[in-house]
Amino acid sequence: MAVKPYPACHFVHGCTDAALALRARGVRTEDIVRIRALVPQEVVKTVCEPVANKRRPQNGYDAKFSIPYAVATGFVRGRFGLAELEEPALRDPEVLALADRVDYEADPDSGFPRTYSGEVIVRLKDGRELRHREQVNRGAADRPLSNGEIVAKFLENAELAVSASPCGRDARRDPVAGRRRERTRARRGARGLR
Repeated sequence: MAVKPYPACHFVHGCTDAALALRARGVRTEDIVRIRALVPQEVVKTVCEPVANKRRPQNGYDAKFSIPYAVATGFVRGRFGLAELEEPALRDPEVLALADRVDYEADPDSGFPRTYSGEVIVRLKDGRELRHREQVNRGAADRPLSNGEIVAKFLENAELAVSASPCGRDARRDPVAGRRRERTRARRGARGLR
């Protein structure tokens, strides 16, 4: 069993992580002239074509299968979670403008189908070209998510449906201690103790 880092098609994960890594290195969207996403040839028709549709997903389902949207979202929002599949995010003008600058190429070094690699190459206004490659996608058998990443993903998703409580915030820092405190409070409340 594998846990995916993003609520999207596995084929977009490598490029999404690559975009997030470049953002973490200081690449700013306003400095980007063009983006090239290298994806396995076998997945091009699923996540890259038709280009016009992939740059303007009409709903969350379309966005889950869009390299331009996933890469642009990673750069602009610094994340790609369930909230990025909702209507306000799908119409974000900054994300859509950057998605228009995302092109794709077949990845000659892909490990597909064993892994879903992805590489993002950005050309900046100052002429530099920066790149980041994910040869093995996170969430794959060879690169599983850590327990902390799984807990963080769960809490991020749960907070979309349930408001964050003081206990929930404790759980984000220390999920085991947070559950212990919650059980202790519940036992004390049941016995009338405060």
